[in-house]
Amino acid sequence: MLLAACATTHQACDTLYFGTATPTGVVNAEQWKQFADEVLSREFPKGLTTWEADGRWRGGDGTAVVEHSHVVLVIGADDAAIARVIDEYKKRFVQEAVMRVSSPCRASF
Repeated sequence: MLLAACATTHQACDTLYFGTATPTGVVNAEQWKQFADEVLSREFPKGLTTWEADGRWRGGDGTAVVEHSHVVLVIGADDAAIARVIDEYKKRFVQEAVMRVSSPCRASF
């Protein structure tokens, strides 16, 4: 039966927002690719989806920040893996924050 192959599961969906402005410039395309290859692929081996965006937020000092961003959607990821990804990005690119939006979702494959 074809419908059996399209089973819906209840999962946690996490969307991560990675800004690219750093104290010394921006995270360029090659640096992002290296981070994705080394960190995202390792921590989310079941898969993920990325896309580019333009983000706006207010920094800790109250200054409005507009920056190019990378968005990552991952379904069913382990909280510890997400925390490692966020920590590594913040350390590697001297970031104040990575925004994480978590919600329950239904996914079909």
